[in-house]
Amino acid sequence: MTKDTFLCIGNINWDVVLHTDSVPDPDNSSDVTNEYKSSGGSATNTGLVLSNLGENVAIAGCVGNDSYGEKIQDIFADNGITPYVSIEDMNTTVIRAIITDDADPRYFAKDLDIVDFEPSLVEDWSEITHLHITSFDEDISKEFVEHASQYDVTISFNPSQGYGDRNFPHIIEEADVIFLNEREAGIFRNRYNFGEIVENGTTIVVTHGGIGCTAYAPDGVVTHSGFSADSVVDTVGAGDSFVSGFLTEWSNNCSKEQLKTSLEKANACGASAVTTAGAPDSVDPTKFLE
Repeated sequence: MTKDTFLCIGNINWDVVLHTDSVPDPDNSSDVTNEYKSSGGSATNTGLVLSNLGENVAIAGCVGNDSYGEKIQDIFADNGITPYVSIEDMNTTVIRAIITDDADPRYFAKDLDIVDFEPSLVEDWSEITHLHITSFDEDISKEFVEHASQYDVTISFNPSQGYGDRNFPHIIEEADVIFLNEREAGIFRNRYNFGEIVENGTTIVVTHGGIGCTAYAPDGVVTHSGFSADSVVDTVGAGDSFVSGFLTEWSNNCSKEQLKTSLEKANACGASAVTTAGAPDSVDPTKFLE
């Protein structure tokens, strides 16, 4: 592993994304117009894009000892990612998404027990400069947060799917940056004093789909109106790509001007992501930033 490394933790899955004209009525079928298979999970998506934007990346989590687990490890190796992956005697979680023109992605998964993995999986914490956490297991994530605090590691949190059923208060207390979409922001505001958390030093970034984002920082509010992609294939992984773009530019306690640059890069990465099927391994923000 190389110094100045982003460590992403969360569920590591195998994704199957199906594009179809419509969800069929009973006893009918719909044509699958595109099928995309790759590694998945918010932490994995974020780590892959970070790596392809030139950052040093490690990913911690667990996979099964099956063909999907092997494929995921190969993808990590091909993209120069350091894997702190526990190989378990189980099946790797497979997530299936159906995408139609008239709705956001709908996800289907068979819930599997998350096997406990510990911060000790990471060989040298002195090399980690930033910890990015996504929704998965509150107890495991708490252990990683507590460990990171011993090494003066900055922390970001993207709750992703299932936030309504889980809270993660230990992350909220320690996070330097929190990423929320509008639905998650509504849940967050019902649980916490939004303004108080910002005043205490946390930057909260709220995304607004295709119309940009707003960052609430201790020294003020910064907005960016976003970028329009020429064509939208699907939105899978767009939020994770947004996070990756932001983190490549962001530094703790950054100025308003630096924050504006971070939002611009984030939106460019998100706009690039929607032009490809499935969660992208890489994005090209340059065509939006020229």
